[in-house]
Amino acid sequence: MNHQTNISNSNKSYLMSKGFMHVGYWKKTREELDYSLEKKWAKIPGIYVFIDSNDQILYIGRTVKNLETALDRIQRGHETQVTNHRIHNHLLAYLEKPLSVEIFAHANQKEHADLAAFFDDFKTELLQRTSPIWNLQ
Repeated sequence: MNHQTNISNSNKSYLMSKGFMHVGYWKKTREELDYSLEKKWAKIPGIYVFIDSNDQILYIGRTVKNLETALDRIQRGHETQVTNHRIHNHLLAYLEKPLSVEIFAHANQKEHADLAAFFDDFKTELLQRTSPIWNLQ
């Protein structure tokens, strides 16, 4: 069994059991990267996951600002933002394949004194459990 794609029979099921919801998807229009995001998720901080149509977890990220800003930065993929640039290029190449890339997100509704630390701990747990292929570990 492949550790990267076998978490309780389905990575999507695993994410949903942890409180994640499907909130959008990435797409390629002409030669540009674009995404669709449910409006209610745009201004919420949280952890986000990119997962392909074969149930492969590609990337796990987190933002303490809001999801829309994080996705905008990846969409632009500016070279000075190394991680965003790398993920942008992965997405462009990946969307050449006949695969879709969905966006799942988890927003913590509880108050935490240090939201970044909370998200980092949760993200670390997910990284160890799912081994996404685009995260540098």
